Amino acid sequence: MSKVKHLPKSASVGEQDVGHVWRHWSDAVQEVLMSQSGDSSNAVMVYGGAENGQFCWIGDVMSDGIKYHHDGRLRANDVLLEVQGHCVAGYTLGDVTEWITVASRNSSPVLYKTVVSGLLTLPNYSLLTPTKKKIK
Repeated sequence: MSKVKHLPKSASVGEQDVGHVWRHWSDAVQEVLMSQSGDSSNAVMVYGGAENGQFCWIGDVMSDGIKYHHDGRLRANDVLLEVQGHCVAGYTLGDVTEWITVASRNSSPVLYKTVVSGLLTLPNYSLLTPTKKKIK
C-alpha cells in the first residue's frame, strides 16, 4: 500500500509537485485613487454590466482632466471590481456610471479597484507569475 502525499495546510490551491505556487487573481488587484475636473465628467468610459452578462470594465480613459493621487493608473480593458468601497460586481452599467458620478461629485477623489481582464475567467496560467515554494 502506498502512502498518500498530503500538501501542508498552508499550501495554495494550484500548487504543483514541481514546487510552483500560482498567485491568485486577487493578488493582481490594483487600487487607483483619482479625481476628475468638473469639465471632464466623461474622462472614464465604462462598458459591460450585469444586463450584458459581464463585469463592468474600463473602456477609454481620457488623460485630460484626470488627476491621479498615487502611482496607479486606470487602464483600458481592466475589470472594475469596486468604486469608492462599493463592490460593483453584478451591477448594471447604469448603476455603476451613476455611482461613479455620485462619488466623483465636486471633483472628489474616487478609489477604483480593478484587475487585468482575463484573470477572472478560466485559469490562464500564462498571465500569472510563478513563485518558488519548497514542498516538504
